[in-house]
Amino acid sequence: MRRVDTKKFTGLGRWLKSWRVDAGLTQLDISQKLGYSSAQFVSDWERGVSAPPSEIVSKLIKVLGIPKVLFLKIILEEQKLVLEKNLGLSPMKLVLSAKRRSAK
Repeated sequence: MRRVDTKKFTGLGRWLKSWRVDAGLTQLDISQKLGYSSAQFVSDWERGVSAPPSEIVSKLIKVLGIPKVLFLKIILEEQKLVLEKNLGLSPMKLVLSAKRRSAK
């Protein structure tokens, strides 16, 4: 049976939590501003169990005051790390294999 990694978004979760704390908001505050009745959704994001659904990202970054470009950079970096881990590649191996291909 395949093991599911339930901590895929831990870096993103820690980052979102730091923005929430810096804004002086609770998990429940964020949840209610996004239309949820429970803080569980935000708790799941911060613990790395899940990521915010794409349909609420725009509202979330507005509530937290996160610049759009910065949020996009963090999401892309997180996905890059997940893919490298899942493919068994280190960042160095990615660079080297890309150089080899371009040399052919």
